[in-house]
Amino acid sequence: MAASAGSPAILAGGSMNLTTKIAVTGGPVQNVTVKLTVRNSAQAVVGTHTFPAESFAADQMQDYVYTFASTDSLAAGKYSAWVEVVAGAQTILAAAMVSSFDIQAPIRIKAGSSSSYTDSTGKVWARDSGYLGGSGDQYNYTTKNTADSGLYNSERNSSSGGVGATFAYEFDVPAAGNYKVNLKFVEDWCTANNMRLFHVSLNGQRVLTNFDIFKEGGLLSAVDKSFTVVQTAPGKLRIQFDPTTADWPKV
Repeated sequence: MAASAGSPAILAGGSMNLTTKIAVTGGPVQNVTVKLTVRNSAQAVVGTHTFPAESFAADQMQDYVYTFASTDSLAAGKYSAWVEVVAGAQTILAAAMVSSFDIQAPIRIKAGSSSSYTDSTGKVWARDSGYLGGSGDQYNYTTKNTADSGLYNSERNSSSGGVGATFAYEFDVPAAGNYKVNLKFVEDWCTANNMRLFHVSLNGQRVLTNFDIFKEGGLLSAVDKSFTVVQTAPGKLRIQFDPTTADWPKV
């Protein structure tokens, strides 16, 4: 008997899906166990998952899917995915590399700020860059619902263009794939629902409609939103903020 594995698909940016197809020739085979492993460029194991043992019918083919924990803990660099298949005490597919991939260093921007910021976990947020339009403002207020109040005391908004202005951020994306986008908000002025409403789009796809920061968290309270955006080719990832008739967008 023998087993073969197809190349896993990698979902980068916040999580990592490994999907591989196992084909067992001959059989039937009892007590088949499939193990997926991720190694870094030094061949050290940084993630692994063993599926529960099961039986294969003769010449059966089956997909295995596992989502590894957040890739935020992985350093930027090159990685590889490995598959191993055993049946009881017999190895029918020795550990074999079936895919390689890169992890890109996260882009962290402190919107509206003229200086960088190091948060409570040691991550560095660069000063404001990548923006198209809008104005940067900095404040001294204390933000609730976060261990990093200082991260929220600056913002980019469209106040200089009035309520009707749009602004955006664009960042270079080196490869097609799925990317995680985290947006952080705090309401520092509006004191009731519907006083500030705006839209947010990622690569032209609306992800927030009539977004109301105050309604989500109240005054001076951190509100975080996370999205996955599909990048079909290398190029620009665009985060756009569009106004309504109720005050201006901000982030």
